Amino acid sequence: TLKSTKKTNTNGRISLLDCQSLLDNVRRSGSEYSAICPAHQDSNNSLTFRKKDDGQVVFNCHSGCEHREIVKAIQQ
Repeated sequence: TLKSTKKTNTNGRISLLDCQSLLDNVRRSGSEYSAICPAHQDSNNSLTFRKKDDGQVVFNCHSGCEHREIVKAIQQ
C-alpha cells in the first residue's frame, strides 16, 4: 500500500524523496534503501532502491518484479 498519491519530477522520473515518502517501511542502509515492494503482495522489505550519480532512482525487487512494474505501481 502506498502512502500517498503519484509523484514524479518534471522529467517524469520518480525522485528519491518521493520514494522515501510513498513507499512503506522504508529503511536506509548506507546509500541504499529498502521498502515493501508495491508491485506484489509483500510483507518483508524485498525492494531496494538507490539514487545513481545522474539522479535517477533505480529499483531492484529481490522477489523478481521488473523495474517497469515497480515504477508503474509507485505511479498509480
